[in-house]
Order: sequence, then structure tokens, then C-alpha cells
Amino acid sequence: MAKSNRVLVVSPDPGLVNQVRGSLTSVQVDDVSDASNAEEAMEICGRDNPRLVIAEVDLPGITGQELCRRLKGLAFPPVVALIFRHGDATGPEQCSRAGADTSAGRPFQGLEFIEKLRDVITSPAFNLPSAV
Repeated sequence: MAKSNRVLVVSPDPGLVNQVRGSLTSVQVDDVSDASNAEEAMEICGRDNPRLVIAEVDLPGITGQELCRRLKGLAFPPVVALIFRHGDATGPEQCSRAGADTSAGRPFQGLEFIEKLRDVITSPAFNLPSAV
């Protein structure tokens, strides 16, 4: 098994994808791909085995929470960060119940998201060998 630091961003919103890519660049992660929905994300995960999946909760079709549950059922599950709408009082709890390793409200508040990403990429779970 090889170590991989691939990251997959799942959102139908190109603006959010670009914003997350910029945040990942600031924490020295540049192997980033994207998907616009959960079905496409599962296909990419089956092929590329990213170590981190950052998904919007409000995805078309399968929700981000359901995507998280499915990803956590894989033989080599990735670290999962879910993004919910800022101000959603139940967002963090719902993300946690779905199995997310971390979550953040959108729009991002200051450097909060970058700090969460930094915590994730330095965590033991992110740095485990992958199936690739």
C-alpha cells in the first residue's frame, strides 16, 4: 500500500470548488480532483482512493451525509469533511452523526476552514497508507 495525499472536493458549485482548492493550496495540498455529485464521487473514490473527501451537505441526488456513510463503509475509508450552510444549528451534529471527521459552515469564517484542513492533513488518519 502506498501513501497518498489525494483530495476530492464534491460540490456542484464551481465557486466553492475553487475556494476549497485555494484553501488546500495554502496548506500545501495540490493533488486535488473534484466531482459535482455523490455518484461521481463514489466512482472517483473507487478508482483513485483519495485520503480526504470534502463534500457539501446539499448535493443533488445523494446527500453529503449519505455519501459520508458510504465512504466510511469502504475497506480503506477516507477522512471526510462535510460543509453545511452557516447558521444551520443542526449542521455540525448531523455531520458528526453521518461519520464526518470534521465539518465547517459555509461561507467560511476567517481562517477557520484552513485551520480545520491543517488539523486534518496532520492527523494520523490522513497519513495512513492508502489502497493505491
